[in-house]
Amino acid sequence: MTTSSDTFTIRLAAIFATVFSSFLAVGLVLPLAPVTLVDRLGESKSMVGYSLFGLAFGGLIGRFVGGAFVDARGPRVGFTIGLSIAILGAACYSFTVSTPSFLIGRFILGVGESTVYIAAATTLINLVPETKRSRYLGLLGSAVWGGISLGPAIGESLNRIEPAGLLTIGVLVCGLLLVSMVFRDLSVERKSLGVTIPRRALMPGLVVGLYNLGFAAVTGFVILHLRDEGIDPRYSLTIYGLSVLFGRIGLGGIPDRIGPLPSIVAGISCMMVGLSIVAIAPSRALVWAALCLFGVGYSMPFPALASLTVNRIPPTERASGLAVLGGMYDVFVGIAGLLFGVLADSRFGTTAVFLTAIASSGAALVVSFRVAGKSAGTLLT
Repeated sequence: MTTSSDTFTIRLAAIFATVFSSFLAVGLVLPLAPVTLVDRLGESKSMVGYSLFGLAFGGLIGRFVGGAFVDARGPRVGFTIGLSIAILGAACYSFTVSTPSFLIGRFILGVGESTVYIAAATTLINLVPETKRSRYLGLLGSAVWGGISLGPAIGESLNRIEPAGLLTIGVLVCGLLLVSMVFRDLSVERKSLGVTIPRRALMPGLVVGLYNLGFAAVTGFVILHLRDEGIDPRYSLTIYGLSVLFGRIGLGGIPDRIGPLPSIVAGISCMMVGLSIVAIAPSRALVWAALCLFGVGYSMPFPALASLTVNRIPPTERASGLAVLGGMYDVFVGIAGLLFGVLADSRFGTTAVFLTAIASSGAALVVSFRVAGKSAGTLLT
């Protein structure tokens, strides 16, 4: 007979495995985007920015639509919808590849993966005690970054987008089967379907959006930047992803112990230092060290901001609150993709991309004091 403890463990494992599968799909494509668009299809560097915008814009739609479905119909529906959409996006990579099919595939995959994450984060928050939410959200991030760090290494070995698309479909189907088995008997209090934007999530979302310009710079343009600087870019994204993974596992519980503000400030400060070194690109070894520092720093702010946010809004709006945080990420990363693409093609080059990300991270640092408050433990409205 299955005990409540066994059920908790099984559902926890299913949440982590499903999130890992959806973000493995994202990670597989990260190193292949510039190779496919610039080298294979002959597009300009700005098209890499457009593809990043497509992924982020899809994520924006997925977070709010997915948040509405999870709040109204429960996590199983959110998981099923998200994974099904992601499979459709991966199918665009699996056959004849053109610029339109690549951009459409990234957009659809963005819708799917963000819906999966909202379902997973909401389910996790409802399962664990309030005093451990930051810790578990950090661990959920380890599933995200496990996929994003392993994905680029596999993608680089495959070297082409078509087999990456087929592999993506396979792992997403496994996630869909897992969800259908584990959450089939989960009772849900149904409510009317509608998009909600909790006001108290907006300021934390602004911080998330501002510091994620650094994420856009690294995942979208570090390969092109290092190539421009004469540095071999192989495994750079994998190193970055593993560093975030390490940070989420080892540091995810820090906000529960020392409060949110120190975690946010330390994380964004590490990001700014790492971005500064990458912008200069003195050597491959130092760039790798900088990506490690940036990755560990990047792992720290979100669990604190997410925990603060869900503690301030009603339980029936938690998915929508997390959707606001993720939605601000998508808006800023999408705009950054367009802006950074233009900068990369300009006379200022890819160095300007990283300098802009540093400035935006500095703005996030300033706003974080307003968000977390002088006491480092209270969200101000």
